[in-house]
Amino acid sequence: MLGWVLNMREYAIASILAISLIVLTVSPAVGEEYLEAVVDVDFSQSLQRPSLGGFLHGIKEHEPPDDLVRPLKPKLFRMGRFSPALYDRVASMNARFQLVVSDGFEYGGKNGWPFDNYGRWEEYVRNLARKVGRRPILWDIWNEPDLSHFWGGSVAQYLETFRRAYNVLHSELGDKVKIVGPSLASFSRVRLKQFLDYSLDHGLKIDILSWHELTRWLIPKLPFNVDYARQAVFKSGAYEKISVQELQIGEYADDNDQFSPGELLAYLAAMEQAGIASAAKACWREGREGSERLFNCFPLDGIVGGDGLDRRAAWWLYRAYAALEENRLTVSSDDPRIVALAAPAGPGARAAQILIGFFEDRRTPDWARVTIRLRNHSANQCFKPVARLIPDRGPEPLQAPLPMSAPESLGDDTYRLSRIPLHAVAWVSLEPTPCR
Repeated sequence: MLGWVLNMREYAIASILAISLIVLTVSPAVGEEYLEAVVDVDFSQSLQRPSLGGFLHGIKEHEPPDDLVRPLKPKLFRMGRFSPALYDRVASMNARFQLVVSDGFEYGGKNGWPFDNYGRWEEYVRNLARKVGRRPILWDIWNEPDLSHFWGGSVAQYLETFRRAYNVLHSELGDKVKIVGPSLASFSRVRLKQFLDYSLDHGLKIDILSWHELTRWLIPKLPFNVDYARQAVFKSGAYEKISVQELQIGEYADDNDQFSPGELLAYLAAMEQAGIASAAKACWREGREGSERLFNCFPLDGIVGGDGLDRRAAWWLYRAYAALEENRLTVSSDDPRIVALAAPAGPGARAAQILIGFFEDRRTPDWARVTIRLRNHSANQCFKPVARLIPDRGPEPLQAPLPMSAPESLGDDTYRLSRIPLHAVAWVSLEPTPCR
């Protein structure tokens, strides 16, 4: 039995592929350049980590079907519109509904900008608050005010716009309303400080401090950005009165990485390492050259596509990530281009799971050979590693992860995965087996 926690339909597809596909091979050819890395998995302590499964828009009231959404166990939907039925669907998945208030105001469209008529802006927010009522959503007041496409005024006008919406929401919904901001398009110490200083000076309480991380080359810097924000908000004491409860990456992954399992896992691993509490995958335009390129926010930010809503490789990455539940084993990699997450066996999985991703960071070979060392597990625990590959297929469909050759045993609870392609993820299940 595979320890992948797949449903019966997924088992059937995986079984057919295991028979019909050639097992992915062995080791790099002689003289072929490849990356050599070591991943250590420490069983001595299991840590609770919030799942960062989340999507920007992503679903409608009844689409896509639940069998494409629920297996991913999403925790956040960052939405541009509200309806009671849409809220109910999100809530039924135990996910949070985050409403981007500015989306409905159309960013300088027919309503103009808020500073053109603050009264009109306040009336719009008031009507939205009354429509939502006491439903416990998150209020994300303005999206990416540091981009001219989304904001046509000055910093001072943005801050005034934010404050006015804040006051309306508190007036209509009370002090328990949850506020998100500033939702910057990229991390900026200057813009973050401006926002925090203004909030402090005007008595605003910001429940979730949010910004976006949309550049692959900056993934290694992401934990440092988070650490700076955490030091400023939680440890310095300067902004204690703002009462920030969590840090959020409201959008992540750029258009070049939106389909790549290795890069998506790198974002997830970096955010987990940094202690981010919630996140949402970004959506982008897609389509063939010469054709109309449409945004793929629906369905599910492009991880499914086509008329039949085919699963893509990125869907399988989030399916594998969901299988980790919210427990984590300590992992480390000796090369920053190899990232890993691991979880022990638990109620949702009879086998421990390891995800190993290979992402591009400037000059990177096309293949990696990765040694996995299992450390500090119980003496009566023995494993048979079973590996599957989630390759980078771009927007093409992928029926199920592909079989890989069996990890080579090197003795002393050490195994080698011979060939992980760039941008791919190896999904390793440590199947329990009798000890000899």
